[in-house]
Parts: sequence; C-alpha cells; structure tokens
Amino acid sequence: MRAIRQMLFLGVIAGSFAVADELVIHVPNRLDGYKDSGCLEQKVASMRMYLGYWHQGLVGASRKFAYDLRDCLQFDNLFDVELDALSSAPATKEAITGLFSGGFDAALFIGYDGGDEKAVEWRLYDTRQGAMIAGRRLVIKGDEHEAVLAVAEMVVKGLMGEAPPFLSKIAFVEKKKGGRGAAVLSVIGVDGKGMRKIFESSSPLVSPVWFPDGKKPFVILSQFTRKNVSFVGVDMAGKRYPLHIVSTNASKKKSGEGTYVGLSYGNSVADVAFGRSGKIWRYHPATGAEQLNVGSFRVCASPNLLPDGSIIFCADGKIYLFDVQEKKSRLLVGGGFCVGPSYTHSEQSVVFSKRVNRVMQLFLHNLRTGETRQLTHDSGNKIDPSWSPCGQYVAFAWEQGPRCRIGVLSIRSSQRKNPYWLVTPGNLCCISPSWSPRFEGGLFLP
Repeated sequence: MRAIRQMLFLGVIAGSFAVADELVIHVPNRLDGYKDSGCLEQKVASMRMYLGYWHQGLVGASRKFAYDLRDCLQFDNLFDVELDALSSAPATKEAITGLFSGGFDAALFIGYDGGDEKAVEWRLYDTRQGAMIAGRRLVIKGDEHEAVLAVAEMVVKGLMGEAPPFLSKIAFVEKKKGGRGAAVLSVIGVDGKGMRKIFESSSPLVSPVWFPDGKKPFVILSQFTRKNVSFVGVDMAGKRYPLHIVSTNASKKKSGEGTYVGLSYGNSVADVAFGRSGKIWRYHPATGAEQLNVGSFRVCASPNLLPDGSIIFCADGKIYLFDVQEKKSRLLVGGGFCVGPSYTHSEQSVVFSKRVNRVMQLFLHNLRTGETRQLTHDSGNKIDPSWSPCGQYVAFAWEQGPRCRIGVLSIRSSQRKNPYWLVTPGNLCCISPSWSPRFEGGLFLP
C-alpha cells in the first residue's frame, strides 16, 4: 500500500478527461448476475473501493465530507471502502492500475475546495484498465450532506448501472406524545440523516404519499378533522393545500364528505385510485371520480394503481387484484391475515404485512411467478411498507410495545440475519412511511 501511495503523490492530473458514457465495469465473481430483476435473489460480495481525498483549505470539512461519503458507499454492504488522505490527485495510469494489483476493484478520488465557493471534484476509475469512468466538479450549496448523497449516487450508478435511493427521502408521521392526536410530518434520508420537520398538525395525520413528479416535492396525506378525514397537500416549505376530488357520477355524497385514506397514482399525475369511506374509487379527468365495484367487501384499503389500470388492494385480511379488463377481483394472497400491500413496477412485486405467530412480518409476492416468500422473521410488528424508487428497498413502520420507528429493509439482502435497519430516533413515535421519487440534485439543494 505504501508503494501505491507513493505513486499517487507524483503530481496532479492536468487537462481534460474523456469520460466513458454508460460504462459499467465488470468485476468477475462479484457482480455477475446483479443487474436485472435477478438481483432480488442474488447474494453479492462487496466490491473493494479505494477512496482517496485531498483538500484546499478547511481540513476538517474535507475529512468530514470524505468520511460521510465512505459511509454512504458502504450502505447495504455494496462496497468495502478504504479511506486514504492524499496530498494530490493521482498523476499516471500506472497509479490507478497499481490499485487493482493491491486488490481494489475501483478507485474514487475527491478533492475538496474550501474557498469562497465551496466545491468538490470527484473522479471514478476502473482500476483494472486504469480508465476514468465518470467525474465532475460539484459546487456545494445549501445542505452539504445532500452534496455527499449526490456524489455517492453518481458513483454507484457509474459502477453498477443503477441509481441507489440516496437522492430520495422517506416521509413519515410522528405522533406527538401527550398531544391529544397532534402529529408532525417529517422527512429523513435512507441513511437516517437529515431529518426535517415539514408540517405540524393539531389533529392526527396518516398515510402520506409523494406526488410522483420528482421535480415538484409535494406530499399528500390524510388529516383528521371534527367532521371527516380529508386529503391535504403539503410542500417542503410546510405550506398546506386543501385538496378536493370532483365527482361526476351519481353518488349522493358531496365532494369532500366521507373518510379519504390511501391514494395511488397511475401512468399520469391525473390518474388516481384512492380510498373513500372503505371503498375503492378511481379518478380520471375524462370521467371524474367514480366508485369501483371491486366486490362485496366490508372495507377496502391500501389501493395500488397498476400501469394497466388494475388495482391491488386489501380487504377482509387478504390481498386482492381488481382486473380492469374483466371488471372483477381475484384473490392474490390469502392464507392468513394480510394487510398494507405496496406495489413496485420495476420488479412487478408486492410487499405486504402478514401475521405470523401473532407478529406482523413482511412478505414479498412476485406477480410474474406467483411466488410468495417471507422477508422478516424477528420480533416487532412490521407494517405499512413503501417501496424505494429503485425497487430494491422497502421502508416500513416497526412497532414493539410503545416504541414505533421507521425501518428500511434491503430486498437484495433479505436472506441475511438482519436485513433491515431503523432510521428514526428511538425517542420518537413514528408511523406511516412513504418513499419519495428520486429528486434531481437532492431535495434540499437549491
């Protein structure tokens, strides 16, 4: 390692760099078979990465940025990262390929500029060929941890061809202790950092859902009032917007009456399925809102609108699929008490909660194969699952006694002994997680 470090000290790379487009490096026996939906079952060894960093002023800030970036890259054990402080960037191709001889599959170099305009410059290399995969200079504005997440996401995507959920957020509801139903809508990162309070309510809040356009950060959730439960919208500045769904069918109920809980978007932001007073409704600009005849169920909940217009929902402790073409529902998952289905189109799978030995556990149902498998097995109820935008992680509410926290489960690592981790503080009572779409540049970067 000492010889490698000496080679890196030779000087600073100058001039322009050719960056390969969509280059995914091949690491034999480590990433084979990872891509495509097979990664749901694939056990993947961690890729070894060398992370070298140098700075221009603000030594402490540079070190913190590098350590935070290392933590992000070791997220879910995707990479085994060795951190090294350097005096400059590598100067020769031999310096890069020397790292491959040292057992590193990839190398990342970051230079932190702590001048008047704080910025970080990063360069990612395939150590086997000594070729640069990607790199850029990023001016740091706003929350510096958002810049760390942005660099980490670009690095992972450059190496593996698929973006992790770093530039997305998990919205959740915090139930205030002793507040007689008071609640707070907050957001947090997948790494458990950057928690922010967005909106405070004197009445209960449940079932937040993100507006699907990643360019417009906006959450829709259900708010209890003295008369009903209605949908409200909240932007990231905490401004509240009352929402009204216009009904054009022959329903005797006026718009706004009833209990509105559970909402799902289809192929467009104007195509919506939602729950109203225990029934499944559909809204489309051409038809307005109409109640769907999904079956003679007492209460239907958790609608998930599929791309073809079909709807997955739960009723009577089972998971059903309403076929939009046949206009009827069929049993999708039964065999026990099942609730809270959440659908991901990227993997065509449904995650849901099922009671096993008096504990609610998470299960995965593959719509293509019909296979259902259990994801969690330990103590603590796991309910209200929500998929990450990449379809590889699930946020959920973990409850044990008086404790309620938000957890994140890795589908890719679900066969491990401990496939999930808790991201919210233990002193808060947190429920109803909802994973956002990916936000370009981060949610809190200007």
